[in-house]
Amino acid sequence: MITGRLGLAGQAVSPGAARGRAFHYRAAEFAAPTAEGGDPALERLRLERALEAARRELRELAGETEARLGAGDAGILEAQEQFLQDPALVESARARIAEGQAAAPAWWQGAQEAAEQVRAIGEEPWLSRADDLLDVGARVVRLLSGEPRRVVGDLSGRVVLARELLASDVLMLARAGAAGLAVSGGSPTSHAAILARSMGLPMVIGLGEALEQVAEGQPVALDGDGGRLDAQPRAAPSGRSRQPLAKPGRAITRDGRAISLWANIASAEGARRAVRAGAEGVGLLRTEFLYLGQGRLPGELEQAAAYAEIAQALGGRPLVIRTLDQSADKRGGATTRQEANPALGLRGIRASLAQPEAFLAQLRAILRAARPSGGDIRITFPLVSTMEQWRAARELVDVARAGLAAQGVDAPPVAVGCMVEVPGLALLADALAAEAELLSLGTNDLAQYLMAADRDDPMVAALGAGPQPALLRLVERVVAAARAAGKPLSICGELAADPALAKLWVGLGLGVLSMEPAAIPAVREAIALLDAREAIRAAEECLRCATVEQVRTALR
Repeated sequence: MITGRLGLAGQAVSPGAARGRAFHYRAAEFAAPTAEGGDPALERLRLERALEAARRELRELAGETEARLGAGDAGILEAQEQFLQDPALVESARARIAEGQAAAPAWWQGAQEAAEQVRAIGEEPWLSRADDLLDVGARVVRLLSGEPRRVVGDLSGRVVLARELLASDVLMLARAGAAGLAVSGGSPTSHAAILARSMGLPMVIGLGEALEQVAEGQPVALDGDGGRLDAQPRAAPSGRSRQPLAKPGRAITRDGRAISLWANIASAEGARRAVRAGAEGVGLLRTEFLYLGQGRLPGELEQAAAYAEIAQALGGRPLVIRTLDQSADKRGGATTRQEANPALGLRGIRASLAQPEAFLAQLRAILRAARPSGGDIRITFPLVSTMEQWRAARELVDVARAGLAAQGVDAPPVAVGCMVEVPGLALLADALAAEAELLSLGTNDLAQYLMAADRDDPMVAALGAGPQPALLRLVERVVAAARAAGKPLSICGELAADPALAKLWVGLGLGVLSMEPAAIPAVREAIALLDAREAIRAAEECLRCATVEQVRTALR
């Protein structure tokens, strides 16, 4: 072990800086049972029970992740859950059990073989899927062995050193308070790296085998911007810090065009992270964080207090609160129906309108929060498909205000708008813009429905990812409608957080980009390098493109 000074160079994948003592993390190892199993019927039953237990764990973890980080990151866990239902994977394990193997080696061998086949493709997103297969494979083996979930102690002030990290590892280490992550191997596009960026957790990969030589407990400094780990650095406070890539404030192009960078959040801590990252406001507050995992609907005053706390943390910056966007398959929420395809079922505004009393309670809570907070609170409705739905939801805001007035509560006026994430509504953007006070482009769902590709299905998700030409033409239509009506329009979703697409959004005329707080510094820096007139020309060329690759070429 090396206890003196040591500097290692790697690749920065999540910005920020961390100092603390080294903590070597090694993924849980399990001793697979011998290949000889017992009664095949019993082994098959044990496998079925372990698969169901793994599904429950992943659903719970996905709920926690969605509440904290949003649906995009929760989709990583939801995709893992789908592997548990993969017919080829399950049938291969059953076949080995029938040949006399125990459930654990039968399952693990199949997961390893599937991962190797996927990894052989040699490019993303397949490499991340291979990691997910091993992650979920190990989870099932652990359950078959009867071991409890792995936990680590308090890692506050610790920089975690590891050979490799999977998505579930990052979630566990972040929950334990790790200040930063240093990895021998790794990939910048892995789900582990994606989650680290979403949580604002500094991470450097590719540090090599020498990382193993850093002594346990040795003081280290991790540079998540420059891609370095230094052992025995000069004394400094331990913990995590974030140094933005550009000065906080409005993003401004080289020729003086200002672009507002807002944040997508799901908690008061998220609001504080947004402020630290230099966000000018919150374009999307996911209110599901109050519902997930509770098994009940929170009370009106409980909701109001939570919204007010977030508004206060923003210090007067605008806060757009999205009403509940929860599908019927989510646990602990407003609905209990089981649906074959929840993405197309009773979710978003559809579920809210089906339960008007619960919806009115949420609207009253938002109006209550707007009253004492002194902030700029606004409302937006999710997954609106028709003008009838929009008008029905908008009218209930007035009903909620009247209900408060009857109690002697004078609720202030708030701007009320709509998420544009259903292609049918996007085609009616001119009618919507004439009535709504603000519009938000939800590109994650808009792309999913436009391309008929489930974004949680790893086999087809790529169809809805990236700057699809059809999506850009639909976005242009919404931008034109908002501009003609003089209504503010923001773009939310993963595409807004991609620095490589900043030129596209600036060129299309979008003035507000809303993203995870961790993405703000990099997007701000990308915008500062742009010329708005060049961006307009590039966007016009993109709108003539027929493929994603052509779009990306036009943006270079």
